[in-house]
Order: sequence, then C-alpha cells, then structure tokens
Amino acid sequence: MIDYFKFFGHLIRLLPPEGAHRLGQSLLRLPIPLAPAPVSDSFTWKSIEFRNRVGLAAGFDKDAESIVGESRLGFGYIEFGTVLAQPHLGNAVRPRLVRLKRESALWNCLGFPSRGVHVVVNNLRASETSRPSNVPLVANIGPHPARLKAAATESHCLEIVLAELTELTTALSPFCKMLVVNLSSPNTPVLRSLLHHPKIAREVFVPLRRHLLSIAEAKKCQRLPLLLKLPPEDINREEWTESSLQRLISPMIESGVIDGVVATNSSPKLSSSLYPNAPRDLPGGISGKPLLVRSLATVELARKILPSDSLLIGCGGITTSDDAVAFIRAGADLVQLYTGLVYHGPQLVRAIAIALRMVNRR
Repeated sequence: MIDYFKFFGHLIRLLPPEGAHRLGQSLLRLPIPLAPAPVSDSFTWKSIEFRNRVGLAAGFDKDAESIVGESRLGFGYIEFGTVLAQPHLGNAVRPRLVRLKRESALWNCLGFPSRGVHVVVNNLRASETSRPSNVPLVANIGPHPARLKAAATESHCLEIVLAELTELTTALSPFCKMLVVNLSSPNTPVLRSLLHHPKIAREVFVPLRRHLLSIAEAKKCQRLPLLLKLPPEDINREEWTESSLQRLISPMIESGVIDGVVATNSSPKLSSSLYPNAPRDLPGGISGKPLLVRSLATVELARKILPSDSLLIGCGGITTSDDAVAFIRAGADLVQLYTGLVYHGPQLVRAIAIALRMVNRR
C-alpha cells in the first residue's frame, strides 16, 4: 500500500499550517486506503465500547467534515469540535497557527473557528451510512466567544454558557456517545475565568446534566456522559498540587455533574518562552512535545482526585508510543493525538495502539 502521508507530506509541509490542515482534511475525504487494518484492543466504559484506546483529539476536525477518513486511520474513537451554536470566524490575528519544528510543537491562536452546529449536524447526517459504527464519536462543545465578550455581567456570562451548551447538547446528542465541555481554551478571552467561577457547577453544569437526563428519559436510553476539558498546570510543577486541582474540579465532583475529564488543553504559559511573537492580549496555546510534562502531571493528580469510575482521557504532548504508555500508567483510560499526527503521520496511531495492548491497566 502506498504511504500517502509520505507521498503528500512534502507538499503539505510547504504550505502554511492552516492551508496544510485544510489540504489534509480534503485528502481524508478521498476514498483511498489510508492505513492498515485498525488495531483491536477493546475497552468498555458505561456501555460505550472503544475498539482501541487511541483517539483523535478535538481541534483537528472542528466541523465533523472528515469523520469517515479519520475512522480509516485506525482511531478507536474520534472527538470533533469545538462546536459552537452559531458560526464564528475565530481570531483575526495572522498567523494564528505556527509550526515550531525544533520543539515538535504548534502555537495555536485560532479562537474557536466554527461553522456552527447546524453545519456540523448536516455533516454528521451525511456520514452516518459510511462511517464505521464501532468508532464512537465524542462532541467537544463550548460557548460562543463573541457572545461572552458582549455580556454585561458575570451572571449574564453564565446564562449564555448554559443556554448555548443546552442548545448544543440537544442538537448533537443523537450522533455522539459522550460530550466534552471546553472552558479551558487559551485562545478565547473570558473563557478560562469562567472555569474557576464559584457558581459554574451549580448554575451551568447541574442544569445541563438535568437537560441530558431529560433527553435520555424522552428517548428511553442511557444519559450521555459529560466530561470537562482541563487546562494544563501552568505554574511550576512543584506548585501544581492535588489541592489546587481539587479546588478546580471538586465542585463538579461533589455535584455529581461530570463523569470524567480530558487532560489537557494547550498551554498559554509555554507561549511566552517558545513563541515570543504571540500577541500580548492573545497568547494562544502550545501543543505538542513541550506540553507532555504538564499534561502528564495533570493526569497523575486527576486520577487521585476523581472517583474510581470516572473516565480520564490523557491528551497533550504524545508524540511516541512511550508517551502514550506513560499516560496509561499514570491513570489515563484513553489517550488522544493531534500535534503528534502533524509531525509523525497516521502511522503513529497504529504504533501507539499496539503498544497500549501490552500495558497493565487499573
């Protein structure tokens, strides 16, 4: 079989990152063989069966345009998004996606570009008959940055977040097995402060969970699990303690409103040292190899804090099989890739899936 990543790789790397990404997604929509048969390493959680433990991270396919091709790369599950209720162009700064080749990293200041949930739903419907049924889909959702920026008060912000997440869960629940709420993107002003808001659990996540229960009752099916995407520890590792992470997520745990976490999002703290050209008001986030230590530290601490039946997905800095194994040994149930694919191609999916079959798990 032709190695299409090597075949097109030189061309893709000549393009600016956003253009290269669009070309990559176009190739995924072509009916060509992209990878050997997927690795089977079944894992089941809350009646959701994953064919292996390697997933595609959110951000790669924001509008669910290439689900079928991504499934053929061998992923055990696919997370698409971040999906917004209404279209959004993202940040106006250019460039807003930069390769940091020496560090095997990306600087990202996209700012939630999205064609809106109605386009995403149409894309999901169009792929229903051709995508494999054994690859669960996960929807990553978030509030519209422009609406948050225009809010007059913090209370109004919380109302907006709840209204938009409710709309998104209603639209996307027929197509996915889990939902991930993204309040940790470094690319959208206001968003991260909401994650630490003392009323976020009571005024957003409690009613959102009730809404998911009402959907399940109406359809006579199991409630969709709800996960929270965490930021990385963006202070010195020695200061990132169990208690500080607990303060962040314990209100969610005590309220019983989240079923797990994704750890982690990209790091704005690393931007200042690795990409000093970042705008001061929009520092963006670093993903890829430099994020590994921060994400792994977050996974280790989260495993101690979360209830034993919670799902913990490790994401951030995975560029080798050994990195993925380290996440599983630290307590992650599943792992996700994005930047690693940019530098190492889809063969990384199979290599990691094979390596994880040999790991002793909790």
